[in-house]
Amino acid sequence: MSNLLPEFYALDRHVEHNYVCLMAQLQRIDTQLQTRIRQLQQESDSAQDEWACNQKDTPPEELQSRLAPPPPALLDEEVAHGRLGQLVQRFGLTSLERDVLLLALLPHVNMSYLDWFAQAQGNSNMNHPTVQLVLDVLCPSRLEQVQHMASLLPDGALVRQGLLQLSHGSNNSSQVNSNTMIRADKRIYHYLIGHDYLPILLRQSCRWVTASHHLATTMASSLAQLKKNLVPGACLVLKGLPDSGRAVLVAAAAQVLGMPVLEWDLAKLMGNDRVPPSLVTAIFCEVQLYAGCLILKHLPEQAEKRPELSVLLSLQADNYAQPVIILQGLSSPMYWLGDIPHRVLQLPARDLYQDRALLAQCLADIPLDDDVDLTSLAQRFPAVVSKIEPILQEAELYRRQRYPVGALSQADLHQAFRWRSQQNFGDLALRIEPKRSFDDLIVSAALQQHLAELRAAILHREHVLALGFGDKRHYGVGISALFYGASGTGKTMAAEVLADALRVDLIKVDLSTAVNKYIGETEKNLARIFDMAALDSGVLFFDEADALFGKRSEVKEAKDRHANIEVAYLLQRMEAHTGLVILSTNNRSHLDQAFSRRFTFILKFDYPDHATRVRLWQAIWPAQASLDDNINVEQLASMAELTGANISNIALAAAWLAVSEGAPRIGMSHIQHALKRELAKTGQLAR
Repeated sequence: MSNLLPEFYALDRHVEHNYVCLMAQLQRIDTQLQTRIRQLQQESDSAQDEWACNQKDTPPEELQSRLAPPPPALLDEEVAHGRLGQLVQRFGLTSLERDVLLLALLPHVNMSYLDWFAQAQGNSNMNHPTVQLVLDVLCPSRLEQVQHMASLLPDGALVRQGLLQLSHGSNNSSQVNSNTMIRADKRIYHYLIGHDYLPILLRQSCRWVTASHHLATTMASSLAQLKKNLVPGACLVLKGLPDSGRAVLVAAAAQVLGMPVLEWDLAKLMGNDRVPPSLVTAIFCEVQLYAGCLILKHLPEQAEKRPELSVLLSLQADNYAQPVIILQGLSSPMYWLGDIPHRVLQLPARDLYQDRALLAQCLADIPLDDDVDLTSLAQRFPAVVSKIEPILQEAELYRRQRYPVGALSQADLHQAFRWRSQQNFGDLALRIEPKRSFDDLIVSAALQQHLAELRAAILHREHVLALGFGDKRHYGVGISALFYGASGTGKTMAAEVLADALRVDLIKVDLSTAVNKYIGETEKNLARIFDMAALDSGVLFFDEADALFGKRSEVKEAKDRHANIEVAYLLQRMEAHTGLVILSTNNRSHLDQAFSRRFTFILKFDYPDHATRVRLWQAIWPAQASLDDNINVEQLASMAELTGANISNIALAAAWLAVSEGAPRIGMSHIQHALKRELAKTGQLAR
């Protein structure tokens, strides 16, 4: 997205009018400045008289177009209808504060003012107007100077709101005195003449948000709520799923009210360095310039890492006249910003039908193949539907790669959606692209049926909830499954084939890295996992969950109580998660009855029976492998009670033995030898 202010937000594109109006105002200030300098000359000693011969008698060329000052009434009318009038109104400036700002802007109009200020103040280092010079020029009497000195202090509107900066030069003191210089950022000058852009300082972490007409149409009720809650001088805490389109929806509501929206993503701040006060001031100043809304993203998390943030933001918010919106997760604790009033609003999550309608609107003018299934896309990738525009552009690139001309296919759209939804889990989880399907999963008929029921629940979840079951349950509408059984019985493979059936990735969580001995750290890791999983389309798989389940016990010590809290938190997030969550364990005895009832499905993975082992022995050999004709799978299935993982190990070891002997085929002797080695691992004997 462009860093420029969106075109329809530009409040005045008449650059020429703004420029002429500003020049007239600066010419007025220049006249006052010259008049005061002449007065000072008359009062100066001989040394100052020597300088008087060199001082300028005419204003810079840029100001000469308005040598004859216009009547005050006309001047005020021009100001009221130009950028300068808007700035004065939005920042609540007095006429004196306006003139102070104009005086500080003179060096940006013509750099010769830098030399002139230095000469006028008798110090080459003072090339910007000092506090004393400003007061001398704009406040003729000593009483006025005393009265208006407060306007140039750090708490004055000009400095506090970022329109002016105070410079103490070589003086290390931070106290404002008569020699303190005032400076105006060139950004203010550019704004006043009608040039709109996002300052470089802000581009790393800020962006102007463009409203989405399609999303606003789909979520009309949420849009109406937002319009009522975008109140100037108040903070709106907007709870919801991360990256669910809240900022875009706020922009749509603000657009109706004539306000642009600037989003500050605090997670994009570099490292853990302290946030400079100048950055916070510049952001609030930028939004105030355009009478917009400010969205703070990832504020609670960053405020915890950077304690100074809370202080800086509170100081700005308490004197800020525009709406502030804080985006928070559903489970995040409340964050209070200063002493301004807060309103909490939780937008309802989009359902399947809203997402499908949104996709249909965005794809209305795009040629589609007959195989495109919008319902399937909306069901699999709800979290990224709000990013539909770049996704469609990427889908078009996949289509061109496939065929130069033609319509978008389901495969093009699915590929673009899938890549866009992938989150970076770091060392907390491993992303696995499924390679095996239900045809490769060999389990008992009963377990196969149970897995088919789990798959059906996933595919038809939204439809069933829409019938009213969602309102009846209120919570726990996610689908979760517990796979339990001995190692090697197919739990991980079953999770993989379920992900393949849904055409998404398997996100395999390593609980050994998530569980932490320090209090509260495990919950933080689990929160990170579920927050990212909410944006990811993949199946969340907690393998070997005994690392956490094994801690659930009767409370005898403080650490036992905390271990149970960790498990309770996992269950809470698991029930709230809208995608599929699978946990596997080798021993169900660690789970009490209260724990077990929280799962939607519990599937037992037994050792395969004789008939299943026969199928496993038949299916384990790749098509390229050469086998002796005397291999009897019935006999192999009867020799030992093996899991699918055991049989896979035996087949691979037998192939190595055959190659090492130079045998043209894998024989029964190779398999029997490998089988004995495999059984020896567990202390078993072949029958």
